[in-house]
Amino acid sequence: MENFNFGIKINDIPIDDSVMNVLRNHNISESDIIKYSGEEFIPILILDKYSPLELILNDLKLLGYNPTIMGRIIIGDKLIYRDSNLKITGWDNFLGWY
Repeated sequence: MENFNFGIKINDIPIDDSVMNVLRNHNISESDIIKYSGEEFIPILILDKYSPLELILNDLKLLGYNPTIMGRIIIGDKLIYRDSNLKITGWDNFLGWY
């Protein structure tokens, strides 16, 4: 992120409410989930502002996917979850790839 001066603002992460309740009972925050939750990956599609968003979402639904908008790319090397700046820590799965 810092090499390219862009960041990510995450509005929501797709975690089932019942799972989130169990995690909160063990003092595990959503921030911890984002940064340390192991190897469960979901596909993320990044679209430019000129992409026909509704058409793409409808096409994905027709293919059997359940797409959701998790966030957006922002200017500046920040990671924001809802309204809080997150320190960039945790696993770095892309270290050495760029």
